[in-house]
Amino acid sequence: MKVRLLTSCTAAKAVRAPDWITWADFKKGKEHLARRMAALRSWRMPAGRLYAGRQHMLLMRAVTALRHQGGLTPEVWILSAGFGLVSENTPLIPYEISFSEMGEEERRVWAKELEVPDQVAAWLMQPSDLNVVLLGHAYLDAAGIHPKTQIKAPTLFFCSRRSSLLVPEVAHVKTVVLTQAEARRFRTPLISLKGLLAARLLIYLKDTRDVEHLMRPETDVLALLEKVREPESEQLHLFELA
Repeated sequence: MKVRLLTSCTAAKAVRAPDWITWADFKKGKEHLARRMAALRSWRMPAGRLYAGRQHMLLMRAVTALRHQGGLTPEVWILSAGFGLVSENTPLIPYEISFSEMGEEERRVWAKELEVPDQVAAWLMQPSDLNVVLLGHAYLDAAGIHPKTQIKAPTLFFCSRRSSLLVPEVAHVKTVVLTQAEARRFRTPLISLKGLLAARLLIYLKDTRDVEHLMRPETDVLALLEKVREPESEQLHLFELA
């Protein structure tokens, strides 16, 4: 079962490179950026290991532990404010730039410069048993998903009530709205809630492979995931960071 997960980059990184790349470097153009990246090439690491935010750490722990179990094949894709849409295996240099720190106009202009809306639209058109989108508001805005975007696979969005307005109401799409109430319900900070829910979702899919039930309009996704427990026999410790 192919499950593709789209998450965002985080300010927290697994390494702290000296004089790492900043927003100022990106604004100075491609030649300057290429020189800076060449100087820091020894610090490159796969994107899946670069980020150290709570949501990302929970997600990657679950993906690593559950990959190929029960026929599950999860893929992680990351929307980077520096490099656009990248796979978990793409080598990246530590950098310091976030869509969340930009104003709306600046964010959308920079996202277009990186070709983010086109990249995300192409991602949504690819075949998959299930897509799971875990983007925060600024990143979902940068993604620029259009109502006419062709979404080929069942796609589940976990997002805030405000962000849900950016999700197109089209076939194959279901939105799960998250608030502080859901964070309390799952006993985790809001900042890590999507990572925890993604981990629970992967366990559910490993055990059931039932995307059809998950995507039905009447299915309460949160109630379903609330019942999921980490298999004690496997000792994966997926929820320790929650």
